[in-house]
Amino acid sequence: PGLRAGSVEAHLALVADPASGTALAFTRDRLMLRLSYPGLEVQEAYWTGKMIYRAALDAKRGLLFAAVAEPATVKTTDDLRDAEGPLTVYDVKPLLEKKSLPGDPFRMSLPVVS
Repeated sequence: PGLRAGSVEAHLALVADPASGTALAFTRDRLMLRLSYPGLEVQEAYWTGKMIYRAALDAKRGLLFAAVAEPATVKTTDDLRDAEGPLTVYDVKPLLEKKSLPGDPFRMSLPVVS
């Protein structure tokens, strides 16, 4: 009864952390949208520089595990089955704590955990 459907821009992957009220959506144009959850209202947008087409969130540690496609390996954005690129781990803990990432969101990449 208390649930309502939200609308999210077309995306390749979406993860959510109900405890923090945060969802992260990854778009074809290489943006990450930080959304409210469950309302799915856009809070911030960040340039990732990569096509993140599969993602899993470890909210407890603030880590995002992502299958990342290099744009040059993607023949069409409608079919990512043949995409090539590394599996990458990103530090998204500040986003789950409702903090912005430092720097210009449209000129930076997500912090990579090594």
